[in-house]
Amino acid sequence: MKSITRGSPNSFSAGISNKLLHCFLFVFLLFSAQCGRLNLADLQPHTPSDWPLYGGDPGRTHAKPIAVSPPFELVWEKKITAAIGQTILHQDGMIFIPTLNGKIDILRLESGKTVGKFKLSRSTIGAIALHGSQAIVVRRNEKPAIQAIDMKTGDEIWKATGETLLTEPLIAGEDLVVAYYSGSLVCYDLASGELKWQTSLNTQTESSPAFSAGLVIVGGDDGRVTAWRGKNLVWEYQTQGAIKASPTCLNDRVFIGSTDEHFYCLDLLNGQLLWSFSADGKIFLGAAADGEKVCFGTTQHTIYCLEGLKGNLLWRTPTSGVISTAPVITPAAVIFGSLDDHLYAVDPQTGGHLWSYKTRGHILTHPIVVDNGLVAASEPENIYFFKNH
Repeated sequence: MKSITRGSPNSFSAGISNKLLHCFLFVFLLFSAQCGRLNLADLQPHTPSDWPLYGGDPGRTHAKPIAVSPPFELVWEKKITAAIGQTILHQDGMIFIPTLNGKIDILRLESGKTVGKFKLSRSTIGAIALHGSQAIVVRRNEKPAIQAIDMKTGDEIWKATGETLLTEPLIAGEDLVVAYYSGSLVCYDLASGELKWQTSLNTQTESSPAFSAGLVIVGGDDGRVTAWRGKNLVWEYQTQGAIKASPTCLNDRVFIGSTDEHFYCLDLLNGQLLWSFSADGKIFLGAAADGEKVCFGTTQHTIYCLEGLKGNLLWRTPTSGVISTAPVITPAAVIFGSLDDHLYAVDPQTGGHLWSYKTRGHILTHPIVVDNGLVAASEPENIYFFKNH
């Protein structure tokens, strides 16, 4: 496979002038300095403000206790070379963007300038997760289904040939856990790719697994939420609709929505129902939880905020389009995207409108927050960085 894209001079006819050749070499060297083999040897370990995987952490909480406060001001907007995947990530001042033409674009957060690009051997990337200097790349419908890439060298570390994979990779300590569409729940060693354990959910799944207190939590198309310690089933809970959303795990609780139009809170350790809430529509996406509140969106254009302890409604806010991303919670805002092409920020205490921004297309990529701002993406191929005004 090609480790990383790099410029390469075209073949020239024998009669080309030295002047043109020198000019070409100058341009080539300039291009190579920007887009050649990446030098991420100084890539720093994760900090609490980084966003190394879908949901920001293994519990998929979509929450950061950092000072990101609307109204926001656009710092830069950049058009990428292809459609952007559902997940964008942040580490050490860089944004990692998987695209549907087989690349991972890496941009400098503050400027939007391209640091480099990983070019993989096939044309589709579904999602990525970061672990130190290692990038885990997931392909939705191609083989190999998973590749581990050394970001310092661009070399492949290992690969795993699997099945159709519609979920996000989960990094839990030194393990990588994935839920294949067929219902296979598989754990690999992060360093070597060695298969550690495998089990079956006995149903298809599009629910990305979460991890907390040594348990892997995942939903299934049969409406069950299950908890696993290795390949051993610890508990299960049955809902009345397919589970498409990812679980959110925090403070020994599991928050998850169902297509039965209910939102559930389960005891993490035994699966007992603690409370449920009847919403106005189906729930396909993950929730955000900060310890006091839990927020989620529905197909009926509504964002809800519930009390995390008892499930009481704190507020509900309608929008003009389907909520199309998992929300993000900060102390100052709840942020989410909609199919009406807008990013929204609402007050976490009241649900009142604080800020909105019309992007260039539908928003299908989950926004993330970083130390000093908000990163988001929209169709067709655009990415945006906002700072506090």
